Amino acid sequence: MTRDVKRQEFIAAHGWADATCVPLRQDASARRYYRLSAAKGTRIVMDAAPPFEETSAFAAKQKIFATYGWAVPEISAADFGNGFLLLEDFGDHSFADRLAHGGDAAEFYFMAIDNLIHLHRQSATAARGLPQLGVARLTYLVSWLIEWYVPLVQPETLSRVIREEFFDIWTAQYAVLERVPQHACHLDYQFHNLMDRAGKTGLARVGILDFQDAAFGPVVADLVLLLENARAEVPPAIVTACIERYLAAFPQINRADFDAAFATASAHNAARILGLFARLKIRDGKGQYLQHLPRNLRYFENSLRHPSLSAIRQWFDTYVPPEKRLAIAELRAA
Repeated sequence: MTRDVKRQEFIAAHGWADATCVPLRQDASARRYYRLSAAKGTRIVMDAAPPFEETSAFAAKQKIFATYGWAVPEISAADFGNGFLLLEDFGDHSFADRLAHGGDAAEFYFMAIDNLIHLHRQSATAARGLPQLGVARLTYLVSWLIEWYVPLVQPETLSRVIREEFFDIWTAQYAVLERVPQHACHLDYQFHNLMDRAGKTGLARVGILDFQDAAFGPVVADLVLLLENARAEVPPAIVTACIERYLAAFPQINRADFDAAFATASAHNAARILGLFARLKIRDGKGQYLQHLPRNLRYFENSLRHPSLSAIRQWFDTYVPPEKRLAIAELRAA
């Protein structure tokens, strides 16, 4: 039975056989989304074929975020075995779309920050049911830098000793992330996944999508993802205002610890993104993502200026010197 037939059977089994089914714009993941439209309303079908995706894990994370009052899509039907979910439809107006059409950037960034403040003010007990953002996962994600980005910008192969040094330095650095509170982390908390729900107020206005990678980890993780957008510039004044707004809500957080953890999370995320976009080019033939490499390289280099990251900065300067990093411009044109 083909995937299309299975999906149609799932739709029909849950009362939407007569609905029109329109595919939505896809992203870099293996998931596919479709909008069902009928006289009784609309729904979204998530098509996440196993074993590449786990819809049962998505449903478990949806429940956790819902308990914290976040506006995550209600799941009205599920077929975990075949990887289908029937979800509440939050419409088409993401925060990214609102900004592209003249929305007030500060207003939307402050709404996003206030959602994080609300979450982090609450007990982390339920959040501990999420997978741990621990050393193993952090190491896997940062490995993309040397597995994909470094080969993209220089022909030399890194020796086993040099690679081991890379991982040893990062493993030591992760201790900095433990100096700030730990809570639920969305881990894709950016404007394309935040929906503006017209007519709603407060937390309910911010519809939150794509939390399938959520984990339990440092509170700075989602702040970095929000304020260092991989695909768009965030005005520096807004970045500063959002950080101050967040810290004002948590006076118990030591500022020096926060700054070190933020820089560490920033460096780690930028390294992951550099590797991800390089992989999309090399493995998947999606060269359009290379246009964003210079921005994320800048995030990475800026974060390495923090004193706590001096060992990582020295490694990067030694084995991927500036003249090689700048080859990105030529790669974009290729």
